[in-house]
Amino acid sequence: MDVQSFDKRYREVPYPERLYRPRFSNLISAGTSAREARAFAVALEKYEAQKPEFLVKEKEYRKKLNLIEEEFKQALFEDLGISDNPKRELLYSKAYEMGHSSGFSNIYSYASDLVELID
Repeated sequence: MDVQSFDKRYREVPYPERLYRPRFSNLISAGTSAREARAFAVALEKYEAQKPEFLVKEKEYRKKLNLIEEEFKQALFEDLGISDNPKRELLYSKAYEMGHSSGFSNIYSYASDLVELID
């Protein structure tokens, strides 16, 4: 199993362009002009109009990541010969907890070390 290809695919999924909510706190002062207040209102309307599309894109992004992770998980189970083991999800959960911050390679390494506990 080529674990690095899963790491690469996971990293290459682009996150949607970030959407930043305008900050109202910048306007709370005695010197706020009507022009600044209108500019804030326009910026807020633009943000609110773009937010639904952003949320859809973000959901698609998460779906792609979840698909890659699910493919990795199934390949891991096959590689370790535990596809039919009822405790395979428990093993994956523990390996994920221990190694996910460093990518699929560490998850694979921990799962390989722990597999003898469920065989």
